[in-house]
Amino acid sequence: SLEDEFRLITTRNELSWDIGEMLGKIENRHWETRELRKKGQLATQGLTF
Repeated sequence: SLEDEFRLITTRNELSWDIGEMLGKIENRHWETRELRKKGQLATQGLTF
């Protein structure tokens, strides 16, 4: 029925949205660790020189 099709579409959209959100969070975490590592390197360089 139309209702079943609508339910399928909405659940599929929710799933793809969840996956997109998860990927976004993972990318943000990668960016954060890269930035923190850069700051850590700058801090250690400041100590050694």
